[in-house]
Amino acid sequence: MKPAGTTRRFRYARRILTVALALAAVCFGAASFLPGTPSSSSSLMPLVCRAQRKQFIHAILAKGELQSAVNVDVKCEVRSRLSSWVRILEVVPEGTNVQPGDFLVRLDSAFLEADLLQQQIACEQSQAALVQAQSAYQSALSARQEYLDGEYRLQRQKLQMKLFLAEEELRKSRDLVQSSRKLASKGYLTFKQLEADVFAVKSAENTVSSARVALDVLDNLTKVRRLNDLDSAVAVGKARLASREQISAANLKQMSEIKEQIEKCIVRAPVAGQVVLAHLHHNDHSHMVEPGEQAREGRALVRLPDARSMEVKADIAEENVALVVAGMPVTIALEAFPGRPLKGRVKWVNEYPKPEDWFGPASKQYETIITIEDPFPGLRTGMTADLKILAAEENQALQIPSQSVLKHGDQCYVLTTDGGRWEAVPVEVGRDNGRYTVIVSGIDEGAEIVLDAASHRGKVDLPELPRENG
Repeated sequence: MKPAGTTRRFRYARRILTVALALAAVCFGAASFLPGTPSSSSSLMPLVCRAQRKQFIHAILAKGELQSAVNVDVKCEVRSRLSSWVRILEVVPEGTNVQPGDFLVRLDSAFLEADLLQQQIACEQSQAALVQAQSAYQSALSARQEYLDGEYRLQRQKLQMKLFLAEEELRKSRDLVQSSRKLASKGYLTFKQLEADVFAVKSAENTVSSARVALDVLDNLTKVRRLNDLDSAVAVGKARLASREQISAANLKQMSEIKEQIEKCIVRAPVAGQVVLAHLHHNDHSHMVEPGEQAREGRALVRLPDARSMEVKADIAEENVALVVAGMPVTIALEAFPGRPLKGRVKWVNEYPKPEDWFGPASKQYETIITIEDPFPGLRTGMTADLKILAAEENQALQIPSQSVLKHGDQCYVLTTDGGRWEAVPVEVGRDNGRYTVIVSGIDEGAEIVLDAASHRGKVDLPELPRENG
C-alpha cells in the first residue's frame, strides 16, 4: 500500500498534465483555423491571409449633438443708463413647451421704474418751459403785428396830417403874398407888411420840409429799426420754442423708451417651441440662465428650436475631414432611442477648424452639420448622437487587411512566403477604412500574403530609397 502523501502528489501531477494537454489542444486547434498555416510549425511560420473580393465600406465614426435647424433666439432687450447688466428674477423651466405670447423670463425692472419717475419729472418741467416759450413767441409775433398795424400807422397818419396842414398853410401864404404884392404896388400895403407875408411863406415852406423829413425818417429809419428789434425778438422766441420742443420731445421719447424697457422685462415667446435655456458667459465662466444671474442687452436668454427641423452638429477630426463631403449618407444612432437609427446626409463641412481648446482634443476639429431625413416625435436638442458617415462603398472590391500592406517610400508592398522564400510584391492600393485596404493591382483574388507585414520587414529585400539632399 502506497503512503497517503505519495498518492496526493500523484493526483496533483496528473491534474497538471491534464491541463497542459488541454491547453496544447486549444492552441493546436486555433492555429489550424489560420489559412495556409502548417500545424507542425506554427511558432516558426508567419500568419497569412488571402485577398478576397467582397463589399468594401469606408465609414467615418463621430459623435454629435442634436440641434434644430430652425432656432429662434430670444434675447435680452433691456438696457440701463447706469449699468449694462440686469438681474434675472424668474425663468420658465427648461423643456417647457410654449406658445406665442407665453411667459419665458422676468427681469428686474426696479432701476427702470426709478428712471421712469425721474423722467416724468423732467417731462413736466420741459413741458412747462415749452408753454412759456410758446407764449413768448406768440407775444413777439403780436408785438410785431401791433407795431405795423397800430403804432406805425398812427404815427404815419399824424405825420401825413401835419404835412397836409403845412402844405395847405404854404399854399395860403403864397396866395396871400401875391395879393399883398398887388396891394403894395398900388400903395395899399406897406413894405413891412409885404415883407411879413413873404416871411410867412418861408416859414410855411420850412414847416412842409420838416413834415416831409419826419415822414421819411419814420418810413426809412424808425420803422426799419423797430422791425429789426421786433424781428429779432420773433427769431429768438422761435429758436427758444424749437429748442424747448426738441427738449420736450426728447424727454417724452425717453420716457416712452423707459416704459417700453419695463415692458420688455417680461420676456414672452415670439413663436411656439420647446424651451432651451441659454448659457451666459462672463468673468471667464459659463452660467445657465437662472434666477439671480446677470444678463445684458443682446445676450440670448432662451432658444426655441423647431423640433420638426432637426439636425446633428458634429466635429470631424482633421485626418478625416478631406473624406467628408456634402451629400454623403449618414446613419445616426441616438443614445436616448437605442434600436431606432435615423437616416441623414452631410449638409455642410466648415472650411476652417474650430478654435483650439486647451482641454479639447489634440487634433484639429471641423464643425459638420448633418440633416435628419426622417425625424420622429420625441427628438430634443442636446441629445447625444453616434454618427456613421458612409465615405465610400464598393461592391466586390479586392481587399486585404490593412496590416498586410507594407509602405516603403511612395510604394506599397505585400509579403509572400513560399517554402521559406520571402518576396515583396509591389501593389497599387486604393481606399483604406482602417481595417481593410482595397487593392487596385499587383495581386489576384485568393493570393496568400503575410498578415503582419511590418513584423517581417527585415526578411525581404526592398529597393534603396533615395537620400534627401541637405
